[in-house]
Amino acid sequence: MKSVLRKIILLSICMVVCLLCAWVVYRNFIHSEKEIRMQIERLFNECLRSDKDARELETPSFYFFTLFPDNEKSGFITIQSEDSTIYIKKPDEIEKMNSEEKKYVLSQLYLLDRNPIRVSSLDSLLCNELSQNNIPAKIAIVYEAKGEKYCSAVDTSFYKSAWKLKEVVIGFQRDIVLQVYAKLPVSYIIAQSLPVYTLVLLILVLSVVGGILFLRGNKKIAVLLAPKVQRDGILLRSDVLYDKENGVLVYADQEITLTNYKLELFNLLLENNGQYVASDILQSAVWPDGLSTKDALMQTVKRLRMDLKEIPFLKVENLRGNGYRLFIEPV
Repeated sequence: MKSVLRKIILLSICMVVCLLCAWVVYRNFIHSEKEIRMQIERLFNECLRSDKDARELETPSFYFFTLFPDNEKSGFITIQSEDSTIYIKKPDEIEKMNSEEKKYVLSQLYLLDRNPIRVSSLDSLLCNELSQNNIPAKIAIVYEAKGEKYCSAVDTSFYKSAWKLKEVVIGFQRDIVLQVYAKLPVSYIIAQSLPVYTLVLLILVLSVVGGILFLRGNKKIAVLLAPKVQRDGILLRSDVLYDKENGVLVYADQEITLTNYKLELFNLLLENNGQYVASDILQSAVWPDGLSTKDALMQTVKRLRMDLKEIPFLKVENLRGNGYRLFIEPV
């Protein structure tokens, strides 16, 4: 019963360890994926700014903007160039922007009419940035402005299978909307946390191997811990063989030989299957000539216990008034 219970407990522990390892792998994979997404989003925003600067250089017309023109247009933002003036109704959110953010948004809105984003150029710029950062991602960009949509990749199946990154909106009425789609090899995501996966795998392997060795432990006596001489006998326990004919106990790599009165006493106690045997019965059985004394029995018990000390679960027990018994602790 104890053996079955131990196996159930061990199996439960192995299952818990496996579940914990699976949870750690899953959480770490999700975290790595999130970090890579954020990195691509950051690089894309940098590319947007670089693209805006390049388009400004291509657009020679000088322009400036003001948030507070004359009273007639006090609720508008004015973007004025050499040959035109653009009025944009001032939104509430512009008050939360710093000067750099205001300049960036208004520049993009001005360039929307004069030199809009070319999605193929932006795609190439982002691919170059990803390559420089050793990110082996395949990407596509969707660009929407003035009711028109432009895609850098013509394969529509790519958009269904790729990550959909955070949408980038420029303007106060969703004037410019950009969406990056990215696809990465699973091996690259795993490589970002390879030491963690290696440690988890090592723990899992050690747990499985340890469980197998434990379950097979009771069978090792026949394989790894076999006696030096092949013997026939009875198994007192799964790991203890008793060769009654020769009075030899085989345990682990040891052979314990019982002789004379110790052997007679051991056999008599063994035959009583863990029951107490009265001292006078033991004396008459071990010393049938009647020359025994109580002290002789006690000395024989003492010497037998000394022989059995190498087998910790095999004990000669004494209970006052009841005599002696051989106790074999179950597995």
